[in-house]
Amino acid sequence: MRKYFIGFNLLVFSMVAIQVHADSGVDTVKSRINQVLAVLKDPALKSESAKELKKKRLRAIFDNTFDYTELSRSTLSRYWDKLKPDQQTEFTQLYKALLEKLYMGEILSYKDQEIVIGKERPLG
Repeated sequence: MRKYFIGFNLLVFSMVAIQVHADSGVDTVKSRINQVLAVLKDPALKSESAKELKKKRLRAIFDNTFDYTELSRSTLSRYWDKLKPDQQTEFTQLYKALLEKLYMGEILSYKDQEIVIGKERPLG
């Protein structure tokens, strides 16, 4: 009898939709921007000697935000599967380094500009 009770409960619970709360895309972007701004505005990181520490903290945010493997795969498109796994890893590391080299200077040059985030629109 106990088996039937447990089985029945499992069946009922598996049929009930479990509502999972996930942040919207805009909420995620705002959260990451606020994290980056906190690092950029940190008075302890204003000096030139703290520049490497500031970069390290920004890298941690970016690593938590971006999937560099997926970005690399999307960039290479159909050529990704032609690479060996070690080549894919190397490309991903180089691509990440390139993105940092291109954008880190721009991010570090932030001077209290206003950041405006538009409405979220579904892709159609």
